Formats: sequence, structure tokens, C-alpha cells
Amino acid sequence: MALLCLVVAMVPDLDLVPGILIGKPVFYHGSFTHSLGFALVVSLSIAGIYRFKERSFPIVFKLCFLAYFSHLVLDFLGPDGRPPYGIPLFWPLSQAYFISPVPILLGTHHVAATSASTSEFLRGILNLYNLGAIALEALLILPFAFLGKQSRTKKQLKSFVRRIGPQMEERKT
Repeated sequence: MALLCLVVAMVPDLDLVPGILIGKPVFYHGSFTHSLGFALVVSLSIAGIYRFKERSFPIVFKLCFLAYFSHLVLDFLGPDGRPPYGIPLFWPLSQAYFISPVPILLGTHHVAATSASTSEFLRGILNLYNLGAIALEALLILPFAFLGKQSRTKKQLKSFVRRIGPQMEERKT
């Protein structure tokens, strides 16, 4: 499930793919895939698929939505160097773009223009500044991932004790 959440958290950036195909990677970047509406569609779809694999629909939906939402929060809290500035958070209900008035995160540097070529895009993202920005975001997310893991471990331990407890009592008698 952790791997699934990691993949879902990267889904908003799939809007780079059409741009890469036309030789302008960021041409569509920051579009409708960076919205709560699309997060809802993706999370419902994945939870629906996992329901057939005997997983709890509500749990899978919530985890996927939170993973997707984490990407939106990081993009909202970082700077944006090219128009339209921000993300279309409430698409399809609104075409407005939203961004934090005070960037809290470093954000990654892409290119300044949506018309930049693939080679310009790669040169723009493969630098030490972006590695530092990614490291900072990872450090901010790790405590939450750790808390989630701890919570799951405690639940698994309690479940184990409930299953084994009666067996241990039988052995004592």
C-alpha cells in the first residue's frame, strides 16, 4: 500500500507526458491534474479497482486521496516561476489558479517558459538546487510517514495479541 501511495502522489505530474511527446515538457504542467477534482477521480478509481482485490474501499480511497493531496499541498506551498502561477485547485468548478502568497518550500526550478524544449527542461531540473528542494520536502514528509507506519504497526500488534491471546490461555490450563 505504501508503494501505491507513493505512485499516487506522483500522478499529478503525469501532465508532463503530453508535453514531452510534443517536445515541450512543461506545456501542460500544472493543469487539471493538479486539482482536487482530479484527485477525487483518481482516488475513487483506484479504490474501486482495489475493492475487487478484497481491500477496504474507504481505507484505500482515503490513503490515495491523502497521497494525491500531499502533492497538491507541496505545489501550493512552493514558488511558481511561470504563468499561470499556482495550481487549478478547484477544477472543474473553477478555472482559477491558487498559490500560497508566501512560498514556504523551495520548490523546484523547471524552465521559465512553457515553450522550452525537452533538453532545456532536463538541464533545468537536473541541478543541485532541485536536489536540495526535494530533500527538504522529503524531510518534511518523513515524520508523517513514520507516524503512519507506527500507527499501522500498533494495530497489527493489537490484532496479533487478540488472535494469540485465547490460544495462550488454553495452553496455561
